[in-house]
Amino acid sequence: MLNEKGEPRYKSYIESILGPEYFDYGFGPYRWVCTSADPEELYLTDLIARQVLENQHKNAPEDIKV
Repeated sequence: MLNEKGEPRYKSYIESILGPEYFDYGFGPYRWVCTSADPEELYLTDLIARQVLENQHKNAPEDIKV
């Protein structure tokens, strides 16, 4: 449902719950899959994701760190 300006009248669940850490600062949310079912590939994918998240956390503004 839109308001008189043509904007959404109510924020989405995701926008309301996840807030600035995901939308204002580009922090996520993330979702990935390992389609090969190879445990080594899944481990590598998780390792890369962890490194990215840790780097983002180091550089994130204090008001969004949890």
